[in-house]
Amino acid sequence: MYDHGDHLGAPDTIPFPGNVAPGQEVDLSINMQAPLTPGAYESYWKFRNASGVIFVVNPYWAKITVVAPTPTPTLHVFFPGPLIPLIPILFPNTQQVYNQVSVSAGTLGFVTATCPSGSVVVGGGFAAGNDMVVSASWQEGNGWRAGALNNSASSQLLNAYAVCLYNTAGSTTSKMDGGTASGGGIGHAVATCPAGSVVTGGGFGTNPTQLSVYNSSISGNGWQVYVKNKGATDIGFNAYATCLSGTSGTTAQVLAQATITGNNTGSAEVACPSGSLVTGGGFALGNNLVIYNTSMSADVTKWNSYARNTAAGDQLINDYAVCLSFP
Repeated sequence: MYDHGDHLGAPDTIPFPGNVAPGQEVDLSINMQAPLTPGAYESYWKFRNASGVIFVVNPYWAKITVVAPTPTPTLHVFFPGPLIPLIPILFPNTQQVYNQVSVSAGTLGFVTATCPSGSVVVGGGFAAGNDMVVSASWQEGNGWRAGALNNSASSQLLNAYAVCLYNTAGSTTSKMDGGTASGGGIGHAVATCPAGSVVTGGGFGTNPTQLSVYNSSISGNGWQVYVKNKGATDIGFNAYATCLSGTSGTTAQVLAQATITGNNTGSAEVACPSGSLVTGGGFALGNNLVIYNTSMSADVTKWNSYARNTAAGDQLINDYAVCLSFP
C-alpha cells in the first residue's frame, strides 16, 4: 500500500495474488505515470496484511528523475548589422540533494548531504525509517547532517537533505545556542543570526533517549527549538540557525496545518509565495506526534513534513517553509 511521497498516479493499494507462504516469492507490479513537470520524484510503499497490520516496517520505494524534452531547433534569419554581445542572465534558485545511510538495529547513525560546488547550503531536513528517533539536524560545512537512533529490531534507512542555493554571491554560517530541559519538563532555545545576515533554515541536536523535539521553526531572525524531557533528570540540547550574508535577500516563514488521525501517519505541505525560493523548513507537533520526514517537496516551491500519531485521538501538525526573496 502507498505510504508517503509522490503518488505518481498509482492506486492506493496493490493486492497480493493470493496467500504467500514463508519463503515463497511473488511478483508485484505498480503502474505509475511520470509527471509532466521536470524534477526528482520519490514514492514510498509498505506491506499490509488482510488484518490491516503493517508487516514490512521498511517501506519500499521508487525514485525517478523527469528531464525536460530537448527543444526542436528553430531556423533564425539574421540581417547584417552590428554585433551585440549576449550576456547570460542567471537567476538565483534552490535545489535539494540527499545522502542515505542504513542504521543498524539499536544504534545511532549519522549521514551528511553535501551541496555541489558553485552552490551554498541554506537549509535542510531528514527522512527516517520506522521506529527511529531523529536527534540531529543541522548545517555541517556546505551540507546538512542528520542523525537518528534506530529503536527497531532491523536496519532502517536515514536520509539527510541539503537545500542548495545557486547563482548568488552569498555565504552561510551556522549559529548555535544551548538550552536545558528540566526533568519531566519543557526546554526552549533560540539561535540568533548576526546583524547583516538573514536566517534561511535551522535545526536541532538532542538526546534521542530522553528528549523529543516538538517545534523546530523560525523565531525572529533566528531558529527556535522546543523539546519535551521524558526523563527525570535535567538535560541539555542545542538549537542551530543557518544564516545567509552577502546578499540583498530577505526571508519569511509561511505555515500550513493538517490533522493526523489517531494511530496513523499524515503530512502537511506549504508553498512559498510566487517569486520567492524555498531555503528550508520546520514543524510544530501536537501531543504524541513523532516527526519522521521534513524536507523540500519534489516541487521545489514547497516544503513538507510527515509525522506518526502514536495516540488514539486526532492531532495537529504545523508545516513551515522558509522563503527567500530578492528585491
